[in-house]
Amino acid sequence: MAYDDAVKEPQRIADAKANRMRFDTAEINGKIKKVLTDITNVDAFIMESGQENPFLTSILFLGNDRGKDFNYVAKPGDSIIKHRYSGTLILITKNKTYYAHFYH
Repeated sequence: MAYDDAVKEPQRIADAKANRMRFDTAEINGKIKKVLTDITNVDAFIMESGQENPFLTSILFLGNDRGKDFNYVAKPGDSIIKHRYSGTLILITKNKTYYAHFYH
């Protein structure tokens, strides 16, 4: 690890913890406006309400949908339901309802 990366690492860890806490405590119920992925594997979705939900996590779809990538499945206009501190997220698309678990 280069010196610059080592200096930035504590901030990255703090940011990841803050994003995880924000996602864990979020009550989400609405339509997706935008799905984002960046090169640091920080995924996010922005709701039509303007609520941004960043997460440094893996969302695992259940059943026959295992292995599908959240950013491939979720589209603007789809709905998401997640209760505070819940480990389950429900994604409702035009054609299907997906149940997913996530971990950090």
